[in-house]
Amino acid sequence: MRSYEQAEEDIIRKGRALLVDTTDPRLNAALEERARTGRFEGELMFIRKDGTRFHGEVSSSIFTDRNGQKRTSMIIRDVTERRKAKQELADEMTKRKILISQSRDGIVTLDRNGKVYEANQRFADMPGYTSDEMRELHVWDWDTQIERVQLLEMIRTIDEAGDHFETRHYRKDGTGIDVEISTNAAVFS
Repeated sequence: MRSYEQAEEDIIRKGRALLVDTTDPRLNAALEERARTGRFEGELMFIRKDGTRFHGEVSSSIFTDRNGQKRTSMIIRDVTERRKAKQELADEMTKRKILISQSRDGIVTLDRNGKVYEANQRFADMPGYTSDEMRELHVWDWDTQIERVQLLEMIRTIDEAGDHFETRHYRKDGTGIDVEISTNAAVFS
């Protein structure tokens, strides 16, 4: 196993420039910012000893040592896995949005206070609101069959198993529609 000193010696011998991927289009802007402000924080591409590239989160600053020499410090954290997880999450969110928006059923997500967090267009069409209007509403704005206190209690006590019931919703124009509701809970932070 190589010691820290051996790894550090390799870096010094090869020079910093061999660590940074000089083809990264963000590199010039990073160097300019560090020259102008004395520091840079952001992401750049780096090259490992074996030639593979990785995304690195960088904190770099210019300082003056005891001898009056200008020096550069650089802390690099490999964020490849974090970036991969972030992309996977974004892909899953995209899939989820597509599934919800293309559903034949009306889907609405409420927060713990009964306020609409999101609603697909199919749901917004049922009570006759626009998507923007829906985000300003609470469940009791369209469901007057069940008292507000009961609705809040239902929301707060619902679990992953959910519930299934029928009720009556009222459209924006005041007309009533009978609906079948299936609920389940998901906790968001």
